[in-house]
Amino acid sequence: MNIQREGNNLGGVLSMKGSKRKGAGIFLSIFIIVIVFSYVQEGMAQENAYLTGLIRSVDKNSGIMRIDVKSKTCRGVRDFRVPDYAKDDLDPSLIGQRIQFFIKTGTCEPGKVYDILFERQS
Repeated sequence: MNIQREGNNLGGVLSMKGSKRKGAGIFLSIFIIVIVFSYVQEGMAQENAYLTGLIRSVDKNSGIMRIDVKSKTCRGVRDFRVPDYAKDDLDPSLIGQRIQFFIKTGTCEPGKVYDILFERQS
């Protein structure tokens, strides 16, 4: 800490001008880092939407599943495409089953077909 005596009086006046500026600079730097970090986290969180719904229909040839999505971010009956390697696993026994999955966007619009992200297990 940089403390200096100012003036000629006996009691002296203590000055901490340098340390106040340094403290304000450090606070401002930390504040900016926290703000930037929170925006990055928010952006990453919105990259993929996690959805839950009931399978209403499946089309093995096209790899499209029609799902009645219950999640707030994408509520309603929507079409989703499964990866090519998962098409063979689509069959009518899935209809009525509850499914939880990710899509590669934070929002969804009616009429668009979104790709489901699955983790491939070996």
